[in-house]
Amino acid sequence: MTSIKTAVSFPEELFLALERQARAEGLPRSTLVQRAVNAYLARAAATQVTRRLNENEAARSQDEREQEASELSAWRRLAARAVEVEDW
Repeated sequence: MTSIKTAVSFPEELFLALERQARAEGLPRSTLVQRAVNAYLARAAATQVTRRLNENEAARSQDEREQEASELSAWRRLAARAVEVEDW
């Protein structure tokens, strides 16, 4: 993977904390920053997925929700009967 160098400005306190943590873990600063950015981006992506799911759910009509609940209930009853019939 190609690496790109960039300059990033940090408040002094944050930079010093980064230095201490990198030293404590025996890692280069850039590795620690990369891990932090990766973790942030993963959380941001998960938040975006959750937001989209919530928007889709909010857009569904009450009739759609009731129909889905009815179908799910029917499947559960069928599954329960199948388990009762089987000789375990």
